[in-house]
Amino acid sequence: MEHKNLSIIRNLKIGTFHIGSTMADVLGSGVWNRVMIQDLGYAATPVGLLLALRYFMAPLATWAGQRSDYTNFRGYRRLPWVWGGRLMMVMGYLLVALSTVALVRHGSAWWLGVVLGFIISSLGYSISGSTFLALVYDRAAENQRGRAIGIVWTFLLAGYAIAGILFAHLLPEYEENTFVTFFVTVGVLMIGIWLFALWGEEQALTEEELSVEPPEEKRLPFMQEVRGLLENHSARMLAWFMVLSFVAAFMQDALLEPFGGDVFDLPVGDTTRFQAYWGTMAILFSGITLLAYRMFPGIGYRRFTQGGVILMIATFMLLNITAFAELKSLLYPSLLLLGTGYGLWNIGTLGLMVENTRESKAGLDLGVWTLMVTLWRGGGVLAGTILFDLFAAVFDHDPTAYGVIFGIEAILLVLSLFVLYQVDHRAITPDPENVKHDMILSAVAD
Repeated sequence: MEHKNLSIIRNLKIGTFHIGSTMADVLGSGVWNRVMIQDLGYAATPVGLLLALRYFMAPLATWAGQRSDYTNFRGYRRLPWVWGGRLMMVMGYLLVALSTVALVRHGSAWWLGVVLGFIISSLGYSISGSTFLALVYDRAAENQRGRAIGIVWTFLLAGYAIAGILFAHLLPEYEENTFVTFFVTVGVLMIGIWLFALWGEEQALTEEELSVEPPEEKRLPFMQEVRGLLENHSARMLAWFMVLSFVAAFMQDALLEPFGGDVFDLPVGDTTRFQAYWGTMAILFSGITLLAYRMFPGIGYRRFTQGGVILMIATFMLLNITAFAELKSLLYPSLLLLGTGYGLWNIGTLGLMVENTRESKAGLDLGVWTLMVTLWRGGGVLAGTILFDLFAAVFDHDPTAYGVIFGIEAILLVLSLFVLYQVDHRAITPDPENVKHDMILSAVAD
């Protein structure tokens, strides 16, 4: 295989892919979500359900990853899935924007267009996310993979800061006449970013490589391959840790901007900048974590993850006080602390995922971890919106409902720490090709 030396410069180029990814994410969870709940007055539950739809399609990520391990289109394994999925995301969001405006003008029948738009974009997200990570994994040498994926995921955080600032400028207030234009502009930007990031990053398989592709009958059934990964105790504990921590971390995902509007009467431009505040800190501390790992590799990913979880517990306790006491002065420090915790948690959890990936089944294994990330992030989004509507009805006081949600998040993160203590990369069973996981562990520093 060629392209097995991934320089920092090329790594940064590929990483820009996720700036486009987060633009798509913020379009839904930051802009459309806020407009629907705060400006148009719709209930949080149906909005949250639609935003979480892509996460519940996450099993397709594992399937797409496995298919990209074994199949190709004109010699390309990963790119057909990545490009097909990303174009579906753009088309889906354009349909969402058009249908939202029609919903306001012409009535509830246009909910069908909104739902269809989210189905299309969710399908695209599911089949392209894990295959892109598999492309990055393939693109780097074995001792570079942790660093390669770490930088790419740091760009995912950078995208939130960039999108927050850019979108606040492009759409400072909701206006029906400019809403669709805004979505079209962002869609064009996303396609341009993805084109730049992906250009020249996968080389077609040669005739010789195609001739040694494993025959279909020698491949294990899909679920048997998944079970092969999760038979390891450490991998199972990592999966449970991801359930608890991702649900906890993202229960606020569809609520943070409405929280700013409902409790403190902040305009949409100000609440959209929330992404920039915590995203900037997440980028900074992701970089600090990567540097710290290079200087002190003996610390290990698990300790960085623990530090991130502890900071997020402190964040949600502070947000709990902010909500109950309606103290605006604590809101922005909470956002900065949230980003700090996210940075450590992001790199630490990513490292644990890479340690639990078998080289010969990278597409499948990264698909499994992508499934865990997206499914339980979606579970958190949906749980947060449903519980908010429930508590708002029970207490008849929005600040109290928000405060209870933040408190639940802190409790779940405390529970996740006990599970994390059982994750140990040294317990990983090598795959049939004897992957050297200790080399992958050191890769973030290379």
